[in-house]
Amino acid sequence: MNATIKNKKINYEISGSGNEWIVFVHGWGGSIKSLKKLAELASKKYKTLILDLPGFGSSDNPGVSWGVGEYAELVVALMQELDIKKPIYFGHSFGGSLGIWIAAKKLMPLQKLILCASSFKRTGKVSTPAVMMNRTVSTYLPFLSNIVKQVKPIIYKIFFRNSDLAKYPQLEANFRKIITQDLTGLVSDITVPTLILWGERDTYTLVELANELEEKIPNAKKVIFPFKSHNLPIKYSDDVWKEMKTWLK
Repeated sequence: MNATIKNKKINYEISGSGNEWIVFVHGWGGSIKSLKKLAELASKKYKTLILDLPGFGSSDNPGVSWGVGEYAELVVALMQELDIKKPIYFGHSFGGSLGIWIAAKKLMPLQKLILCASSFKRTGKVSTPAVMMNRTVSTYLPFLSNIVKQVKPIIYKIFFRNSDLAKYPQLEANFRKIITQDLTGLVSDITVPTLILWGERDTYTLVELANELEEKIPNAKKVIFPFKSHNLPIKYSDDVWKEMKTWLK
């Protein structure tokens, strides 16, 4: 199904039944497929919403100036369009960033918040490939700067094919903005009950961040999954749902 939100076509799916909603929001580079299995497990008891964030899956690209706030506002606008009131919000990685923003800024009432390997603490640094390329051009080849801008997507695909900028060159401006947005100051403003789910071996969002969230969010519970990594809700949906189900009771 599609909805037009903030002049963007947004792809989404609804399933399940019941009086309570769980909204599942994927991470950067993900899509509806990322959390579909987890949503299917939840749909046996809850109504569920999954969506393609702008720039991913079948949804339109975001505006070039969009950061965490704009993405969060779009998710809220979609929920309002679908008449979803006081949902349980599940956010993985970047989707968790949006959940922190929504809950802390009270963009809409949430029943509960589930943060899974959620990125929130920023260093203000761009990716290593970007630093290497920009430094080389500005130091040794300044006259090629305009040309490099045009061929940058090709360079990334050849030399840095696993980087986010290579995979989603159309989102470069968004990516650069998002990785400089530190949400640490918002965390303590979250007042809804919060479940923190993390993989012990997560190398993208280190487990120390889970400890910090538990310490700063007043009503929080933390569960660490031994030997699991950043793909926790994608690869281990059954384990994640088991913890969610117990906590939601």
